[in-house]
Amino acid sequence: MKYSRDIDGLRAIAVLSVVLFHLGIEQVSGGFIGVDVFFTISGYLITSIILKDIAAGRFSILRFWQRRARRILPAMFALVCTCLLASWLILFPVELILFGESSAAALLFASNFLFWSETGYFDLASELKPLLHTWSLAVEEQFYLVIPWLLLISYRAGQAALKMIFAGFFCISFALAVYWVNTDVEFAFYMPHTRAWELLMGSLLAIGFMPNVQSQVTRELMVVTGLTAIVFASLSFSSATPFPGLAAIFPTLGTALIITATNSGTTRFSSILASKPLVSVGLISYSLYLWHWPLIVYARYITGDELTPLLQIFIVVLSFILAWSSWRWVEMPVRQSEYWWGRKLLVGCVTITAVLAISSIILVAQTGAPYRFNADYQSVFKLQYENHDRRECHFVNVIRVDQDSLCIRGAEGAEPSFVLAGDSHADTMSTPVFAAAKELGIAGYQFTQAGFRPLPGVKRLGKERSGLLSERFALFLEENPSVGVVILHAFWKLQVTGSTFRHKGFVYTDENYDGTGVEYNATSFAKGLDRLVKRFPDKKFVLLEDIPSGAEFDLNRLLRILYFSDSEVAQIDEVSGIPRSQYQADLDTYRQIIDDQISADNLQRVSLADVLCDTEFCYGTREDDILYRDGDHLTLAGAALFVDYFINFFEQVLIHDSSHE
Repeated sequence: MKYSRDIDGLRAIAVLSVVLFHLGIEQVSGGFIGVDVFFTISGYLITSIILKDIAAGRFSILRFWQRRARRILPAMFALVCTCLLASWLILFPVELILFGESSAAALLFASNFLFWSETGYFDLASELKPLLHTWSLAVEEQFYLVIPWLLLISYRAGQAALKMIFAGFFCISFALAVYWVNTDVEFAFYMPHTRAWELLMGSLLAIGFMPNVQSQVTRELMVVTGLTAIVFASLSFSSATPFPGLAAIFPTLGTALIITATNSGTTRFSSILASKPLVSVGLISYSLYLWHWPLIVYARYITGDELTPLLQIFIVVLSFILAWSSWRWVEMPVRQSEYWWGRKLLVGCVTITAVLAISSIILVAQTGAPYRFNADYQSVFKLQYENHDRRECHFVNVIRVDQDSLCIRGAEGAEPSFVLAGDSHADTMSTPVFAAAKELGIAGYQFTQAGFRPLPGVKRLGKERSGLLSERFALFLEENPSVGVVILHAFWKLQVTGSTFRHKGFVYTDENYDGTGVEYNATSFAKGLDRLVKRFPDKKFVLLEDIPSGAEFDLNRLLRILYFSDSEVAQIDEVSGIPRSQYQADLDTYRQIIDDQISADNLQRVSLADVLCDTEFCYGTREDDILYRDGDHLTLAGAALFVDYFINFFEQVLIHDSSHE
């Protein structure tokens, strides 16, 4: 296949947009679409190469996979090996376990499935995974497993049938992407069958689905339109954009327009793509894509904060140095060598993969090798595994409710008179809530699930099924008239604003959603709360406000600050906590919305502030106890501080009220 400088220019635009996005450059909030540009380019190139070999009668699937291995694996091996060493030196045990799992998955080109199982691409936890970016390589390799067979079978049916078959698969994959991006956006983001259409967009170009464009003016317009679509997406999209559904048409179709135009003839604008600076970046784009992200992640680990402009520049320079070195001394020698073919290539790849994968598994088996740190750090690491005494009561789903298998906690044998409902924050608070209930001889249900919002009619955009449990919760309240008090607790700031220190762009909708994105969150929250309270006028609803939260409470972050400044664990109180005014500002984002609903007698807002805060400051430690295991979840010691609070709470809300009936 004839080399095209335009393609390398497009690769440069793609990888630079990804790098800038990952560096946190706000103006390139949609830079993640660079991956979609890569997908379309890859689909076009691979399909063109295979078709050319099939037509010449020399195509071999085994040789095709060998060429892919020679292209992809050398730099990947170098990256994983380097990251294993860096992670051993930098990461804490819990993080090293996750890295070991992702390293093994990346080597097997299955990391997209792993990262999907570990939730969102845009949350802070994902931003601290050194091999997160390998998900796209996994999707490509999964595509390469299928596409040769599909082309071999379709080619024999003739050109017309070939186009129809590929167009059919393209439409099916695109329809699945549009469906799943509204049903489960993380699933749509990572899965091969919801991404295949982007690669198939390139395949359609390769099989001649688009005719040559003879008009010079039309070609110029196509290139301009394509570049505009790509730039528009990279500058205007964000983590709140449902992706990769309809929005992904911008980068993929934009890429297709450029490829079609430049294949049809020269254009004035394509000379920009073929310019030496862009082509030079395009040549090393694969290595640049591989190396930049781990550098960003490790820099965040070491600094404990957002990247400064100076550090961003340093990362970019080092990324280019590593990328060029990797391309020059790792990629090219293997690709140009006649030695690495056949059995030698197979044995070499299997051996290196096995060594690196076994090393990764050992990290997991050793529970992150905590022995690398002194005893004080090891004792604190254990707090990250603490949840509470009844973890099995969390993760309620519709099936569990239908089977009447919710946990009844508190005093044994007492009839449940209340329910604690909400997300993982409610789950964390369940320990003191039910300890207090037991002390007072009462009992209640636990109705908690990760991310659950007990607001009927409210669901997260891109998580269509998230509203099912809230509807089932309302039915549960109807089915249990003995439940007189409903305690609601969740990450309300996330619900109302769509963002926290570790979340970005969460949109919560209802049947009246007007398409305004996160701006609608406050409306859906207010309406959902109003629906719940009015539907059950005979029940008393108590909304527990958020506890203080933020990166300033995140145990791992605080420990990293201390560790890399050569400080003792005992100094953690010096770096943890926030001013009460900052906590107050978080509460103010939703307090008025709640108060507007307290026109009825059956809704009460309860502050938790005084347990963890004084008049000036909210603390992450107390005496020798660390109160948070991450930025918004309490340790057992932190939760224990609320027992007396909830004893007083129940005496007022349940026992006192019932005595006046």
